[in-house]
Amino acid sequence: MPTTIAALPPLSEDRQPLQSRSRASLSRMLAAARRLLIERGSDDFALSDVSRVGRVSIGSIYHRFESKEELLRAVHRELMKDLHAEQSAMVAAVCATAHDLPGMLAMLIDAMAEFLKRNAGALRPMMACANKDDAIATAGKASHSELRDLFIAALMTHRSAIRHADPGNAAGTCFKMIYAAIARDLGFEAAHIAADQAEWNDLKKNLFAMCTAFLMSPPDIPFAQALRSGTPAPRAGRRPAALPKSFFSEEKKQTTFISGARG
Repeated sequence: MPTTIAALPPLSEDRQPLQSRSRASLSRMLAAARRLLIERGSDDFALSDVSRVGRVSIGSIYHRFESKEELLRAVHRELMKDLHAEQSAMVAAVCATAHDLPGMLAMLIDAMAEFLKRNAGALRPMMACANKDDAIATAGKASHSELRDLFIAALMTHRSAIRHADPGNAAGTCFKMIYAAIARDLGFEAAHIAADQAEWNDLKKNLFAMCTAFLMSPPDIPFAQALRSGTPAPRAGRRPAALPKSFFSEEKKQTTFISGARG
């Protein structure tokens, strides 16, 4: 079973807030740091910014955390707790509603896409932090694995409808495709360019169509056989087989259209 919260160690016992006033101060520190991460899209802020936004003294921050890195780990720990609760409830709600494999898949894609979109503001900068902090990276991977396992377990409740030879592997592959496409669209690994609502809806519809076909319609021939029956790649120094003239006429039409659009 994946571990989520345990991947990041808790505050040491001597730094755990005991009084309600201290707990409130710690809560403001964490909330302020998360707000700055979301607003700036990175960890490009100082502890003095956390002090100002959270209305806590610098001394209070250093009493709880030795460095900004330690504070960011605590923020990430709280974020992982929130995501754990949200994604568990999300998949449970889908499982209680879906009555067949297509319905399950459609609702999982929609729910997961909107879940990641809601939390993208915090996830993007935290993923950047993970590139520099092994503890954050480990906890993030554990949370990702938990979401994957929930997704697979949900699809496997309709195992009999999956015609793939290895249903569990097929469900895992669907998760990889869906998550990768959504994460790329949300800019988790690069500068984010927001898609409009129509593009976002099309992405979910197309992912549903691809995964439904993959799960419910096994290929006519195995992959290895398809590779053997394909045309071999040309050797170095040899020209490839001539393309049909219709290809160049279509290519010319496309080029003319694009040039005209740019003009």
